Amino acid sequence: MLLPEARLLLSSQPDFKNQKNWIEETCNKLGHLAIFGAKFHPELAAIEYFWGECKKYARRHCDYTLVNLRKVVPEALLSVSLYIIRRHFMHVKRYMKAYESDTLSNQQIEWAMRKYSSHRRAKEPPTTLEEDFLTEIFFLDCPFKE
Repeated sequence: MLLPEARLLLSSQPDFKNQKNWIEETCNKLGHLAIFGAKFHPELAAIEYFWGECKKYARRHCDYTLVNLRKVVPEALLSVSLYIIRRHFMHVKRYMKAYESDTLSNQQIEWAMRKYSSHRRAKEPPTTLEEDFLTEIFFLDCPFKE
C-alpha cells in the first residue's frame, strides 16, 4: 500500500474521524471554544496582525540581547492598544466580506484592501461591512476590471 492510500484509509476510520486535536480538547476542558480559520491565509487571522505589531515594537526597543529581549517581549504584548486590535479585526472582516463575493477576482480583492489601507484615502472607510464596500462605484478606478 502506498503512503497516500494508507493516509486515506486511516483518516476514514471512525476513531480518527471523531478524535479532536489536543488544542480543541484543552480549550473544551477549560470551557472555551476553539475555532480554526482557513489555513495559509494569514490575512484572515487578526492575531497575525497583532503579532506583527508586537514584533515591530520589539525590534524598535530591543538591543538584541537575551536579557533585554526578556524585558521587551512583555512590554511589546502590552503595547498594542485595544483600538489597534479592533482595527485589525475590522480589516479581517473586510477581507472576509470580499472573499465571500463571487464576483471579485483575487487581484480586485487585493486592490480593494490596499485602497482602504492608507491614511491618504479619498473617502472614509465604510461604517458597516455592506455599506458601498463592494459596489460598482467603489471599483470605477480599479485596474483589474474583468
